[in-house]
Amino acid sequence: MDRERAVHALPRVFAALVLVASLTTFLPGVRLPLPFTAVVAVPLALVVAVVARAAVTRAPVDITLAAFTVPCVLTVAYALYEHFVLTPGVVWGPLFVLLATALLLLAILADTAVERLADTRTAA
Repeated sequence: MDRERAVHALPRVFAALVLVASLTTFLPGVRLPLPFTAVVAVPLALVVAVVARAAVTRAPVDITLAAFTVPCVLTVAYALYEHFVLTPGVVWGPLFVLLATALLLLAILADTAVERLADTRTAA
């Protein structure tokens, strides 16, 4: 049971880390350019956590949340392709990864909010 709880909470932890890391880049006076490996590795870690949660719990909500990882995986693949194959120029890969990760992050946070609301209603 503890393993299932840990796997269930893992996407929330990664979502919080992604949110904190992205917010620190917008603070005035903070110049923290993310290296390309972080742009690719952080969303993939979030994807792995969400898919592992769906594989362990087998709940329909978790499987639907895992379906939200597809755009994130595709944009990371495009960013890798753009980084290694295409000639230098305007780089859209990290921007697409950021947008797809933001959508996945929004879905995870919405799932967390709905789950908390359901828990408080059943507890009352």
